[in-house]
Amino acid sequence: YEAYGDYSVAFVLGVWCTELLGMVSGGAVAYMIAAHTDGDRFATTVLRGTLVSGVLLAGVVMVEADAIAAWFESPSLGGPLRWIAPGIPLAALGHVHRMAAIGRGRYRSQVAMQIGSLACRLLCAIGLVEAGAGAAGAAAAVSLSDGVLFLAARRLSGVGLLGPAMPLPEVIARSRLVIGSGLVSRALFSMDLIAVKFLAPGPTAAGLYAAAQNLCLIPWLGFANSAGLVAQAIAVDRRDHGGRSVVPLATGYLRTALLAAGLTIAVIPVTPAIATLLLGSRYANAAPVAAVLLVASALRMMALAGRAISGGLGESTVYSLGLTTLACVGVAGFVHRAPEIAARFAARGIEPMVAYAIVTASLALATALGCLAAG
Repeated sequence: YEAYGDYSVAFVLGVWCTELLGMVSGGAVAYMIAAHTDGDRFATTVLRGTLVSGVLLAGVVMVEADAIAAWFESPSLGGPLRWIAPGIPLAALGHVHRMAAIGRGRYRSQVAMQIGSLACRLLCAIGLVEAGAGAAGAAAAVSLSDGVLFLAARRLSGVGLLGPAMPLPEVIARSRLVIGSGLVSRALFSMDLIAVKFLAPGPTAAGLYAAAQNLCLIPWLGFANSAGLVAQAIAVDRRDHGGRSVVPLATGYLRTALLAAGLTIAVIPVTPAIATLLLGSRYANAAPVAAVLLVASALRMMALAGRAISGGLGESTVYSLGLTTLACVGVAGFVHRAPEIAARFAARGIEPMVAYAIVTASLALATALGCLAAG
C-alpha cells in the first residue's frame, strides 16, 4: 500500500505541475487555433513559455524532493518525485502540441498516440518494477512515456518554437479565463488523494485510495479525451457557420455523456470482483471505496460535458469564479468533514476511506451541476 501510495501522490503532483504549465493553456491553444486566424502565433508563445518554466519547475522538484517528502511525512516519496520531475516539461509541451493538432481538426491520430504512450508506460513500468526499482521505477516509466507522447505530438501539431509569436500580455489577456477554470477544474478532480495523504492516519491509506481511483480509470479515460474535440468543433462552427450546428452538437454530446455516466454506475455491483481480478485479494478493501468513486466519475463526465460546451463558446468570468468558490468549499469539506466521517465509519467497521470518497462524490455532484448550467 505505502509504495503504491507514494507513486500515486508523486504522479498527482506531477500532473498538477504539468497542468500549471501547459495542459490548462493547451485547452486555450485548441480554441485559439480553431476560432482565430492568429492561433499559431498564440501556440508558439505558449510553447516557449512552457519550455522555460517547465525546465525550471522540474529542477525545483528534483532539488526539493526530500523537502516535499518530509512535508507529506513520507520520506520514501522523494525517489518517485525525482523520477517524475523530468517528465513535467515533456508532458506539458506534449499536451500543448496535442491541443494544437486538435485545433486543426486532426483527431484520428490522438487515440493512437494515447494508446502508444500508455503501452510504453505499462511496458517500462513492468520492466523497471520487476528489476527491483519499485515506486521510483514506475515513476520513471511515466517520464519515459511522456517523452514518447511529446515526440509524436510535435510531429502532428504543425507548430514550432521558432515561428512568429504573439506578445505574452496578449496571450494572457485572451486565455486567462480558460487557464483559470481549467486549473481549478483539475484541482477539483484530484484534490481527494492529496487530502487522504495529508489527513488520513497510517502509511497505507493513500495506497488503498489510489488503488480505488485506478479502478475507475478505464471508463473515465474512454470519455475524457472527447471534451477537447467537442470544444474545437463548437468553436469552428461558430467561426465558419455562425453557430448553426452548436445546439444539436451540444445536445448529442450531453446525451452521450449521460449514457457513459449510466454505464459507469452500472459497473458498481461487480466492483469487488474487478478489484480482486486486477489488484489481488489484498486490495479487496478498495472495492467499497471504488464503488463510491465510480459515482463521482459518472458525475465528472457530466461536468466535463458542460465544460466542453462552455469552453467551445468561450469561458465566462462568473463560471470561473464559481469553480474557484467550489474548490475552496471542497478543501474545507475535506479538512473539516472527511476525517470526522472516517472516524465514525471506522467505529462501525466500515472502511474509513469511504468517507473521503463520499466527500469526493458530493463535490463532483456540485461541479456537474455548475458545469452543466454553464454549458
